[in-house]
Order: sequence, then structure tokens, then C-alpha cells
Amino acid sequence: VCTVLTDRLLRVLKFCNLVFGNREEALALASACGWAEGEKGDLQGVMRRIAQLPSNRESRTVVITQGRKPVLLYHNSEMREFPVISIKSEQIVDTNGAGDAFVGGFLSSYVEGRSVAECMERGVIAAHMILRVPGCTLPSKIQ
Repeated sequence: VCTVLTDRLLRVLKFCNLVFGNREEALALASACGWAEGEKGDLQGVMRRIAQLPSNRESRTVVITQGRKPVLLYHNSEMREFPVISIKSEQIVDTNGAGDAFVGGFLSSYVEGRSVAECMERGVIAAHMILRVPGCTLPSKIQ
């Protein structure tokens, strides 16, 4: 989507105040847009560019996941990192759905009116839980 439908994506982003993606998606968008930050691998610079794209909203929050590396948050012109929960490779059953679980954890907290930091923490927890089960299914008991 980032490289094939770039123009459409940019038109849609105008209406988004929350933008989620992973490292590869953010850098692909930057490359498709010709942003120097993408060529340099400057992920934080790319996030700032995404946040500064034309918008019908007051501000835009950008969240980028990076697998085992900290999740990045650009919110109110401030960049923050949130560590992921450490997990041994042999404990990972399936990575499918981890990003979606992160977004679900974040958004469920967001609609409850929780702070952005709490939203990030809950997103990290949800992604961690999904890594330990096959597919994108919730375990019967939350630990």
C-alpha cells in the first residue's frame, strides 16, 4: 500500500489523527514520497514527516513498531520509546497478528480515555500475549 497506492494513502492520512505502522511500512512510505529521512533510515524523522502531513485534525499521533526493539511514539511534537516485553525465541508460537494486537490494545485504552502512555503499555502487553498463541487468538486466561 505504501509504495503502490501512495497518493491514495496520503489523501486518507489527511483525516487520521492516529497512524500506526511498522518500521518497514514507514520507511517504504518515506521512500515512495522521496523523503531524505527514508533514504537515511531515519525512522524518527519519517515519523515527524508523517505527523506533519496536511491534516483536517488538530494534531496527529504516529506509532511505529519495530519487532523486538522499542515501540516509537510521536505525540504532541515529542518522541518517546516504549520497551517491548522480552520473550525468548522458543516462546514465540506465531508472529502473525502481533501488530494488530498492539493496535487493538492501544485503541481499547484510547477509547477508555486513558493516557497515551497507558495506551502504549497496553498495546505492548497485547502484542506480547499474541506472540505466545497460534494465529490471532486470545488465550482463554490472561496472564
